[in-house]
Amino acid sequence: MRALTLLCILSLLSLAVLAQPVLHFLEQDMQRAVTSAALIPGGRLLACLADGTCQILNSTGGVEWSHVFVGGPVERILAAGSLAYLIDSAGTLHILNVSSPGSVSSKRLLKQGEIGVSNAVISGDGRFLVLVARYYYDASSRYPLDRLVVYDADKGARVYERDAFSSAVLVRVFSLDVWESFLIAETLNTSCHLCELTDNVIEVYRLGSRVQKISERQTGLSRVKGVSKGYLLVQRALDNSLLLLSLPDLKLVAEKRDAPPMRQVLPLVDGFLMVSEEYDLWRCSFTLDCRKLASLPPRSLVTRLASYLVVFSIPEVQVFSLEGDRVVRLARYDVRWDTAPSPPSLAFPGEDSAAALYPSRKLAWLKLLDRSKLLVRVLDPDGRPVADAIVRVFSENYFKIVTSGSRGEVVLEVKPDNYIVEVIKEGYSPWSATVKVDTPFYNLTAVLSRVVLRRGLVSIRVLDVKGNPIPGALVSFEGASAATARTDEQGYASVELPTGEYLVEVRAPGYRSGKVGLRVDVGGVNATVVLEPQVSWVSFVVEGGGPVGVEISSGAVSTRLNVSGKLTVSLERGLYSFYFQAPGYTCRSNVSSPVFLSGDANITVKVVCERAELPRTSSAEHVVRELSSRVLSSRELNVRIGSLQAVLVNGSVVDLAALSSDKTVVVEFFYTQCSGCRDILPTLRRTSAMNNTLVVSLTVSPLDDNVVLSGYIRENNVTWLVGWPSSSGILRSLNITSYPTVVVLRGGEVVFVGIGAKPEEQAHDGASPIPEVKLPSVLSPLTELYTPATLITVGLLLSVIALLVGGGHAEEEAKDSIPGDTTFVLTLDDSLRGFNSEAISQHAAKENSTLWESWEE
Repeated sequence: MRALTLLCILSLLSLAVLAQPVLHFLEQDMQRAVTSAALIPGGRLLACLADGTCQILNSTGGVEWSHVFVGGPVERILAAGSLAYLIDSAGTLHILNVSSPGSVSSKRLLKQGEIGVSNAVISGDGRFLVLVARYYYDASSRYPLDRLVVYDADKGARVYERDAFSSAVLVRVFSLDVWESFLIAETLNTSCHLCELTDNVIEVYRLGSRVQKISERQTGLSRVKGVSKGYLLVQRALDNSLLLLSLPDLKLVAEKRDAPPMRQVLPLVDGFLMVSEEYDLWRCSFTLDCRKLASLPPRSLVTRLASYLVVFSIPEVQVFSLEGDRVVRLARYDVRWDTAPSPPSLAFPGEDSAAALYPSRKLAWLKLLDRSKLLVRVLDPDGRPVADAIVRVFSENYFKIVTSGSRGEVVLEVKPDNYIVEVIKEGYSPWSATVKVDTPFYNLTAVLSRVVLRRGLVSIRVLDVKGNPIPGALVSFEGASAATARTDEQGYASVELPTGEYLVEVRAPGYRSGKVGLRVDVGGVNATVVLEPQVSWVSFVVEGGGPVGVEISSGAVSTRLNVSGKLTVSLERGLYSFYFQAPGYTCRSNVSSPVFLSGDANITVKVVCERAELPRTSSAEHVVRELSSRVLSSRELNVRIGSLQAVLVNGSVVDLAALSSDKTVVVEFFYTQCSGCRDILPTLRRTSAMNNTLVVSLTVSPLDDNVVLSGYIRENNVTWLVGWPSSSGILRSLNITSYPTVVVLRGGEVVFVGIGAKPEEQAHDGASPIPEVKLPSVLSPLTELYTPATLITVGLLLSVIALLVGGGHAEEEAKDSIPGDTTFVLTLDDSLRGFNSEAISQHAAKENSTLWESWEE
């Protein structure tokens, strides 16, 4: 109830200040006269002094950077993005990166005969610096002339000059402005002081590597100029008439005669603001419909701060909002004087700031605050820091809970607003305060009072929805004190807490968090929290509509679904494998199995099924026929086996012999580093698409753990089951020593065994040459005699001999027995194997090999 009341008060306070901006006002009296200043990104101010010192000041007045320029004081500062261009009295350009102040690059702008820079502007991208250089026409000249110069900062050279020696004579430059990629200059081509009123010309140049004048208009001397939305507003000094000219062609759009003489022009979205010589504020539209809005203090300067107006005057700084033709004052700040007051001489806007220079040492500026640093210091009655106190800071749109460190301090970055700050520490009375954060740095001290606490034992039991205890759950207590505990094997967590109101939150992996409120008394309290399982939503999307059979497998549990178009299911946290089957089609998805679902994210499984090339059949004969053409050595037989158990990557244990009672089961024995094993993969992929056929790949390598197999599955787009034999006895009972070996089971019997694999491109003709295999360098002494080609040739010759010797018995053998008079075939060590050699070197002819001896019954 207390917190609700505080929030209501906070909401009212927020509404009270909602209409006005949050501003920070700062005055800075510099040690020496300021020769130039400018606002730079971050609400900072770059000021240069008469002794050549330049400093970057932050919004609290602190000096972030300082540098002394020995060539002379900096007279002009031009800012463009993160760069500041400083021009000193000697005509040297200094370029400073204000985002990371460090070294300064300098270059002299003036050439021989030029004596200084009287004016300068910079293009918006910072590339083109336009300046007015002063020079004497000849040695007898008494008055200097102006030279218009465009300097390319990227090239470090001048790209344009115009002066009295040019074909288009230029004598004086009265003003410079930049609009988009254009330069606007007011010039005169004759040395006639009286001619200025009538002969001055406004010119527009296109800036670039080749500067080009594209328009001009004779207007006479202008009082003020301003640019807004592609229009140039000019007031002629001769008759005070206002001219609205389009840019860049300088065509006359509107004209207004008998306007009051103006001293300032500020652009608006829909027109212009002007300050008259009488310090009246006027607003003019683009049709030059002008209206007087208000009267300003005498000798004041006006500038923009975001959407607000800032008026700098001798006694004060005022902030106004412009609402149509109404000017509403939002804030005012007094200007303090230790010396004789003087009016502002320069006002300049920034991205989120506005500043003014009062001659000759005072700087005043306003910063629009969007972030503040809130420092909360927690102390005991003796002034010592209180560590590990809980500090809660909240407002209508903000909530944060932190603990004080060993120094008893908390620093938060917040938006300027009204906040409630609460501090809780066991053994101390609660502390709270409502504060208005309206400065860049706000310091708050909380002094806690000691109290004697009564305690009670709290016992929390955490169960799942089935009533089973959840061990290891994290139980957090927030309220009169704070504590955490974890549940034991029975789901219990107990902790002794000071009496009072608490909010208990319980979190456990795989479950949604649960909360319960309770009151702790001296007698203690018990509570039970039931957590619901955390689920992920899995959407199966079948391209082409379906239907597709989807098997979702996790551990020993499998669920089969039929999906047409789209189906979304919820799955609890765990490791899942997805299998897809559609009669007559080969299906694949964008998700590689197995996939871990954490419960805090949803996934979409896109299934694409393509019509299979082979007839999809449930006949074991078709499976055997397909495999026979793809392996190097094979045998058809009928031998019953008792059990063939495998552990799949999803954790489930299956008996492949039992599964073969109603389907054809194809078992591949392989290992991931077997290069020849990859040649059988296309065949297994086609076989897995056959109707009523199950394909399982079992690795025999102890190095192939779950991570390695998952990578193998993704890399080779394996869409069938993958796992490990339940024991090495399976390999011994089947006498499997070469890889890959493919075994076909049907009705609990082994009906086919194939060894080795032909590359896919060899499968059709069976006559492609076997590639030469290079031996590892460690066996180089043997390479001259035992080369892979030699060993392969020997193996093939022995296979032919075996066929000649033992082949005559093939027709006499019964289907239910395996002969024992087989011919021994030389086997190669794995270290000698290369591409496809695992299968070639270890497999004999189709019907004669010691590999079959163990199949006799």
